[in-house]
Amino acid sequence: MFDAVCSIHTGNRNPQFTATARPSTHLRGIILNSTRQHKATRAIAALTVIASTAVGVLHAACWDTSTPPKPTSQYNLLGPAGTVVDTATQLMWKQCVEGKSGSGCATGTVSFIRWADANTAASGSTWAGYNDWRLPLISELQSLVASACFSPDPTINADAFPATPRSNVWSGSPDANYSSGAWGVDFGDGNAYSYNRSFAFQVRLVRGGQSLGLLAPTAQTLTFRTPAPVLPFNGTSVVAATSGVPNSANPVVYASTTPAVCTVDASTGAVSLTNAAQAGNTCTISANQFGRIFNSQNYAPATQVTQSLTVSQIAQSVAFGASPAVNVGGTGTVVATSNQGITPVSFSSNTPSFCTVSGTNNSTVTGVAVGTCSITASS
Repeated sequence: MFDAVCSIHTGNRNPQFTATARPSTHLRGIILNSTRQHKATRAIAALTVIASTAVGVLHAACWDTSTPPKPTSQYNLLGPAGTVVDTATQLMWKQCVEGKSGSGCATGTVSFIRWADANTAASGSTWAGYNDWRLPLISELQSLVASACFSPDPTINADAFPATPRSNVWSGSPDANYSSGAWGVDFGDGNAYSYNRSFAFQVRLVRGGQSLGLLAPTAQTLTFRTPAPVLPFNGTSVVAATSGVPNSANPVVYASTTPAVCTVDASTGAVSLTNAAQAGNTCTISANQFGRIFNSQNYAPATQVTQSLTVSQIAQSVAFGASPAVNVGGTGTVVATSNQGITPVSFSSNTPSFCTVSGTNNSTVTGVAVGTCSITASS
């Protein structure tokens, strides 16, 4: 098998194309022969090559610089973590290709996925709290191309989209002339190609665009239920925030802003104290609701709200056991316990002219004179 190496000469107004054949060492997605030809579209020109062999493989080389770089200033990186908004198209992109995440997209391994599976993965993604991710149209994907030429670096803005491999990325656009094909962009050379859908390529998700991307965002509001619930020192509590109308129907997500004092279940709002918490400490819980496009509305994320709970002291009671009979000059034992198991329990005599008391927990009462002996226990 051979592939046609195509050079574009840009010295003239109308580019000229030449082709030479050499043994092929890899397979590209465009098959050219005398009976069927699938298109390889470029960001700068439409290129048609008839290979001199019975079956050839198109490999386009380019030295043209007509596709300008995309400046970093074109991209808004201030939205939800891991997302990028192209201010020229108003599309929100997932910053990392599938399989990668974190700062600089340095975590994980690139996932190479077949076209049908890529569409399934896109529709099931809830990245950054949005559930309307999709594969980009081929035109949308091409809008990220920063140049249409081979270079040591991928043809994409590396500040906005770090760690992008120089390889193929699926679009969601099928090839109308090839039932088993779909379009993708090779970010090694910046060109679009039709590939067989069985190929496994990298995937970059997008949201917005089409008829929904330019809608003005609708505000969402969150309100905590009041008054704030009691947070007992030895117990738990539950906070609840509700969304106003209209809203995106996205779940409310809770987080503790005082993790040294308390934790909270992100979905249920159940609050628990840490071992370091003390009575009188303040536990603060935040509530958030992400935005998304839902029912033809573009909902902005709700403004974060917080609620503070004061850690209360433990309610405690002390109960006496059976009262002993004490003779004058004799002794008896009184017993009292805390319902919280707190020790020691201390005692004092309210009637020292009739009795005295000593000791803690199990205390000794001594009769002094005939009368009613009254003892107080405290913890």
